[in-house]
Amino acid sequence: MGSVKKETNGTWTVYYDRPAGGKRNQTSKRGFVKEGDAKDFLRDVETAVKKRTYVTPSKILFIDYIDDVFFADLDKKIKQGRRKTGTRLYYQGIFGKKPEDPAAPLPLFREFFKGDRLQDLTDSRIEKYLDVKRATGVKENTVLAHYKAIRMILRRAERGKAIEFNPIHTVDLPQYTKPEISFWEPDMIPDALKLFIGTEIEWHVRIALLTLLREGEICALHEDFFDHSRMEFEVREQAQQVPGEGLVFVTPKSDASEAWLPLTDEVEKLIIKRKMENHSYHVQYRDKYSEEYLGRLSVRKDGTLIRPKDLYKQYRKILIAQDKIPYITFHDLRHTGAVWHIEKETPMKVLQRLLRHADFGTTSNIYADASKKLLRASAANISLG
Repeated sequence: MGSVKKETNGTWTVYYDRPAGGKRNQTSKRGFVKEGDAKDFLRDVETAVKKRTYVTPSKILFIDYIDDVFFADLDKKIKQGRRKTGTRLYYQGIFGKKPEDPAAPLPLFREFFKGDRLQDLTDSRIEKYLDVKRATGVKENTVLAHYKAIRMILRRAERGKAIEFNPIHTVDLPQYTKPEISFWEPDMIPDALKLFIGTEIEWHVRIALLTLLREGEICALHEDFFDHSRMEFEVREQAQQVPGEGLVFVTPKSDASEAWLPLTDEVEKLIIKRKMENHSYHVQYRDKYSEEYLGRLSVRKDGTLIRPKDLYKQYRKILIAQDKIPYITFHDLRHTGAVWHIEKETPMKVLQRLLRHADFGTTSNIYADASKKLLRASAANISLG
């Protein structure tokens, strides 16, 4: 479909046919210093055409490339089981979802880049978007996540020859800052638990501290996830609120997050008690009991689901109504549990497994914040006397 020709000035030019509107038209790329580089370019174009990932430079819009190439390929991989649904939801949270109603308001990313052609995208345009994102009040790590997502798209476009120059190379990388975590000292936990006794979310708080599960994972727990004979349970899903779609149950975005965990005696008692209560309410409320979430453990007496946002609101309301126990987020219960394990001298590799981190560095760098008691004890071990 193409050829390589040496010019009179000693450089090499690639002539090739590219698909365009069902027809084929010839184009060229000049200025290769080495014949090998020209042949490599031609080979890459031919491969992209065969895989149907070739996009005519300077014509496709940036947003259309994301929808028609990136998301289309991602959806195909999800159907093949090579990617998880959570991955799509992650990028959908950054790039936004293609609106079904053309008159509907656009998410920030789509509103900002609408009309921008992929080939014409510049470093200053990308940097301006990152500044607009910062102005919304998000943390710098969120800006960094948007930068990395844009970089991933543009690198893909570069490999597929959809762009000749990748502007991301000259965009300043947002600075990563280590997240500051908050937690309760282990000796605060008994008093903290008293605040939730008799509330709708007492069970959720106890499960969070004992299992280190995230709020979305707790709200998605199902009776079928537990194997009482083997004393194990599986984290299969998480409840997630998706703009435009409502609440969905999705698989965790990594294989490490989707894992079997030990079912301790204390956790098993909480699960069995919860099952019995839910079954009792089902019989009691009969026709008034919602069966949409039958089998889910995070439900109210009438069978409706206690969603992550409901959990957050109730949890926050209880804590801010008093001043004895310091306020931490529900997710910080996970940090509290990790610190508790450290105080009990749980090996860091075991803690990584319980937290289901794919990278050991995440566990050691972020969750290794020891309690003040441990810090004092360690300091006391050092003496000149």
